[in-house]
Amino acid sequence: MYYSTINFAVRIPDQPMVFSADSLYHRLQELEDKRDCRGRLYELAPILFIALLAKLMGQNQLGAVAEWAKLRYKELNELLGLKGGRMPHKTTWGRILGAAVSAAELEALMTQFLAEQMKAQIPERGSLLVNLDGKTLRGTIPKGRTTGVHLLALFVPK
Repeated sequence: MYYSTINFAVRIPDQPMVFSADSLYHRLQELEDKRDCRGRLYELAPILFIALLAKLMGQNQLGAVAEWAKLRYKELNELLGLKGGRMPHKTTWGRILGAAVSAAELEALMTQFLAEQMKAQIPERGSLLVNLDGKTLRGTIPKGRTTGVHLLALFVPK
């Protein structure tokens, strides 16, 4: 199967930043879905948001993103209120990510979002500190593979 990688030139900030996943999700809802309305089973914003989460968890290929989302359907459904009873197939992920959104539009939206977040992240005395920890769940790496189920924990110390 042939596919192409979209050149995405979003400047990632040099310093750590914290932002609400909700705010990113709402911004992704602003993107225009280029697909025909007929037969559209999955909304664009949740698919982009899930793909971003999967990418942050180290899933670098389309099949890995699809599998990561499939294994977390219950949690993602609770978080996003997804329609339908399952996650898209790998080929559907490819069609949605390849044709449903303009790369330039997504790049502009993400650049603007990150710039706004950086502007709002001026450190102040008493600012919020969060701890982030990622692990691979023991016993979840199948024979012949190198990755298993990843867990991500966010802790706000008091």
